[in-house]
Amino acid sequence: MLRLSQDGHGQLEVVGAQGIGSYLHALRHFVRWLHPKVVVTECQHVQAGEVVYEDDTITVFHHLHQQCVVSERKRHRVEDLGTKDTGKTCHALSQPIEKASFCLPVTRSDLHGRLDAFFAQQQQGGTSQVNEGMHIHRKLLSDAKTTNLAPFSDESVSLFCKQAERRQMESSSAGSSEVSDLLCFEIHLKSLGSSLLFVDCKDVAALSAFENNPNLSALQSAERGCCAIFHFTKHTLCTSTRYQAVFGKFVSQVRQIFLDKGPTSSTLGHHSALRTTWKLHMVSKEHFPVPYQHSQGRGEPEAWDLELLEKYIIKPGMDSTHPIVESGAMPCGELNDMSAVRTALFEEKTDLEQHLRQAREKLESIPPAILSGACTNKSAAQKLREKLYRGACAADPATLPTDKVRTMVQQGPSIVFLGTGCAEPSKYRASSGILVRMDCGRGLLMDAGEGTWGQFVRFFGPSMAERVVNDLEIIWISHKHADHILGILSIVAHRTATAPLHVVCPGQVRSWLEETMPLQGSSCKLVHCEHFAHDQSLAHRAALERLGLKEWSSFRVIHCEQSYGLVMKHADGWKLVYSGDTRPCRNLQIAARDATVLIHEATFEEELKSHALRKKHCTWREALEAGRLCNVQALVLTHFSQRYPKVPALEGPSDILDRTLVAFDGLHLPLSDITRVAALMQGIRLVLDPPTLPPPS
Repeated sequence: MLRLSQDGHGQLEVVGAQGIGSYLHALRHFVRWLHPKVVVTECQHVQAGEVVYEDDTITVFHHLHQQCVVSERKRHRVEDLGTKDTGKTCHALSQPIEKASFCLPVTRSDLHGRLDAFFAQQQQGGTSQVNEGMHIHRKLLSDAKTTNLAPFSDESVSLFCKQAERRQMESSSAGSSEVSDLLCFEIHLKSLGSSLLFVDCKDVAALSAFENNPNLSALQSAERGCCAIFHFTKHTLCTSTRYQAVFGKFVSQVRQIFLDKGPTSSTLGHHSALRTTWKLHMVSKEHFPVPYQHSQGRGEPEAWDLELLEKYIIKPGMDSTHPIVESGAMPCGELNDMSAVRTALFEEKTDLEQHLRQAREKLESIPPAILSGACTNKSAAQKLREKLYRGACAADPATLPTDKVRTMVQQGPSIVFLGTGCAEPSKYRASSGILVRMDCGRGLLMDAGEGTWGQFVRFFGPSMAERVVNDLEIIWISHKHADHILGILSIVAHRTATAPLHVVCPGQVRSWLEETMPLQGSSCKLVHCEHFAHDQSLAHRAALERLGLKEWSSFRVIHCEQSYGLVMKHADGWKLVYSGDTRPCRNLQIAARDATVLIHEATFEEELKSHALRKKHCTWREALEAGRLCNVQALVLTHFSQRYPKVPALEGPSDILDRTLVAFDGLHLPLSDITRVAALMQGIRLVLDPPTLPPPS
């Protein structure tokens, strides 16, 4: 929606199941939502087979939806653990935390007056963009009255529904506690005279609705011209006899496309991402493991059965009834073969093989750092309990960890970078997400941008990803921007553990989650960043003890309203600091002093410092200077602009450059390897940005 707004689109129509409007309306808590105008249609208010959208090229028909009452889906609820739980005032707060600090007024009588006050507060020196946005918002409200539209819930955002649908919503006895799943819809392609069918059957019980639906029966005939069916249904249900019997009734010309390939699939999005993965893997198998492979056996194979995301092209056929549906995705080809990538790279740079061998030998020759020191009896006992628990789980082969996760546990605490980009995800760098995995197996996640759950699955595999997510004690969110929070809902939805998950976040994110999590039946404990450190509740203390942390604190940084960094100290003596998004600031310098690892944002190059100042980010040079001033043992740079997919050209004092590592998606960095940062960085530069090399020594 933000991208459409920037590209100049004036209106967006969103059609979906019941509850989609509430999801969209909740965005007001963290998006300065002025335009485009969004018109939402929830399909439970239209009859099966009715048109829900039409333009010059397509007509969309709704066929099936399934009602779900959230209270029956899960028994847990969202708990808001703010100051009201302790009855204490948090002295660390420099200003009161409002429940929804960006929520605009909800009544027409004071709308325009309070809009003026709101935008004057946000203007910060008088930008024409704010005045333009205020004018657009007022105009949308005025135009809606003449186009049979009504505000979806209030007039605080440009979200509307049709007047007839609004009356149905208000008269519905179900209320806002109900949501539905959209099971089937049809897109008719006017130019081809044929249709595409999209199916997402949730369970076996829903199949009866497909069997008895007259609209689907009509689509099964050749006269209606359905050319393809896209199945979003889970692989286990697609392979059932009953499911295949239902959709086997379609004529043979209809192409059946199953998007869930099951546990053996390992899908990457782009050739370039796969090529980069192989190159980094050549530097260090331990620090850059390949994406999960279900079929991977003992040892390290030279080839993997990887696939790229599929693309389908629909063309007119020999007859007018059934167009041809072709796969437009390029095959992986030799990119599936590690040796082919290695050979091509060595042919490009003839001396690279020997230089790379020397870099690996240097990396392996450096002894690991010793992190232990302040280990208490309590933390030792906790580790023993965790080991005994894992030993009990080993009786069930299904619970045994994969080689990758077993190695992670053996190597002690480690950091896994799930996403290292900023703003919109790209083919090289996903949105922010950093997993800290303790040697006891428990973990915490710092930020969760869009697609973070997909990154878990890509790096750990489907079953192990669920286990790693179940082992999370805390999700900590630095600030309200979408590239740091949009992945929370998927992660929480995939948790099956009954143990509570603490989501520690700013006030705007908490307000958003309070509205959206009940819609999907998820549960968590919501805590404000500044409350969690000072709250003495048993649940909070227990979570920190299970992680082995003796100190934990969020501190204010310079970015948007309520932006935070994080500092944690482990019972074993190491200290980890995460900057979040920020300009250089004194709070960060104080918090990161003598840290074991500082993870610092490095969004822009020095030539774009004006961008960094305007958007309140750091340049590479500023991040390096922060690491030098704080005297950190290792500095890891992340949150790069998508302008920089590979190795940025870092310039600075050699003493800090020798302690600096550029993070890439999939980087697994044990804290014991902080002494190897310089050697690892040397190998990365060799394979991703091969220089003109001198003769090998």
